[in-house]
Amino acid sequence: PPPPPPPGPNDRLRVLLVTRGGTRRLRNARALADGLEATGLVSWVEVRSHAADADEPRAVRLERLAFEEQVLLAHAADVLVCVHGAALTSALFMREGAVAIDVLPSNFVEYAWHHLAVAAGVHYLFVPHASHDADDHARRCAPHAPACATGAPYAAGRMECLGVRNCDVAADVGAVELVLRQADVLVRQRMRGLDRAHAPAVAPWLRGSLADGRMEPLLGPPKS
Repeated sequence: PPPPPPPGPNDRLRVLLVTRGGTRRLRNARALADGLEATGLVSWVEVRSHAADADEPRAVRLERLAFEEQVLLAHAADVLVCVHGAALTSALFMREGAVAIDVLPSNFVEYAWHHLAVAAGVHYLFVPHASHDADDHARRCAPHAPACATGAPYAAGRMECLGVRNCDVAADVGAVELVLRQADVLVRQRMRGLDRAHAPAVAPWLRGSLADGRMEPLLGPPKS
């Protein structure tokens, strides 16, 4: 099927949440999806039932889809949210001005996917140290590589630290929500021509759901 048309300036963000099997599984995918939805900024890219995550049907397992289907899903999304890994190659197929959010494992930083996203005209944002339960992380991951579970996060990029960086991730939902709001700003700026050097001076703004269920507009008071 053809990709959907670009969203209007006040439409909700079309978010594609990608989970993994094997290593670096997202342990709280349902809580993360609930948290993002609660911002009032999100609509979900439609996921075919056979490709949905068994624990969270709003998320997709890309390995269950043909390559063409993966491309169409990525192109339909304004924002890609996924745990650090190969799913970030989907940024290549997103629209210019879209946003990829990289949820990093605890005590790990790697910018390998930043260059790919930027080359495709996609904004790259990341959420560092995603496993907010440090004691749980140490208990599950330190036995694999004790010297890599603490200290400078860059050290966990070494090959001998694979046991740490491949641990499952419990995303800090609040942190991902904050980064999603940054993504919303970037996407709306692109839609309204407010990005880059020719942007006019505008007052700072935030968007979200109003008490009556309507969305706050990009600029000015909500329409009645």
